[in-house]
Amino acid sequence: MLPLVREETAALQRRLDAERKSGLLSDEKYLAYERTLGLLDRAQRVDATGSVSFSQVKNLFGEMVDALDARIADASAALDHAFRFVEDAFGEGQEMLLLVTDLSANRYGMAFINDHGCERYFAHNEALLFNERGSDLADRINQLDLNKE
Repeated sequence: MLPLVREETAALQRRLDAERKSGLLSDEKYLAYERTLGLLDRAQRVDATGSVSFSQVKNLFGEMVDALDARIADASAALDHAFRFVEDAFGEGQEMLLLVTDLSANRYGMAFINDHGCERYFAHNEALLFNERGSDLADRINQLDLNKE
């Protein structure tokens, strides 16, 4: 299987180089190429005899997935701790608004929350939206001149 892995690695590297030169390579796609090339490189180094089996590549991929799952769990816990800290230290004040707003405006933060969820983010975001809507309605009521017909 080793010649096939080498051929696939070379073909993938050529595609990466071509897309990089043409300017069509996004950060996400570059990262996907790099991870795949890293996996194939590790697969080629697994066995000193030069024979790589599908199960070895599958095991290496499983290790990558397990490591990614651990990183996701760590990031989720850190996000939860951030919300807990702001809740405990500042309550529902401006600091919570800033945290939710910054996460909402951050492309990577929102991608993570959309993919993996965050109960506290959704709860506070919903509460802030209701609060903003209520403030908007109160402002509109205050602007009405009820004495006019």
